[in-house]
Amino acid sequence: EFRTGNEEGVNCGRCVKVCPWNSKEASWFHDAGIWIGSKGEAASSLLKSIDDMFGYGTEEVTRYKWWLEWPELYKIRVPGQ
Repeated sequence: EFRTGNEEGVNCGRCVKVCPWNSKEASWFHDAGIWIGSKGEAASSLLKSIDDMFGYGTEEVTRYKWWLEWPELYKIRVPGQ
């Protein structure tokens, strides 16, 4: 499962915002990118680099890095554990 809960709030919008499979804009080239990226690691790595080049999601990585590094300090719980 890819679900987690946080006692400070649930249905985390951060994950939605930074997810490479989430639609950034409604356009054909983003749909094409999702399709190409799902075809293999090399293609998805290239598309991630292009995504970073345009600045999608990069501004939030440092700000919310705490979420990934110290889950026990921020009361993150994973269902079933």
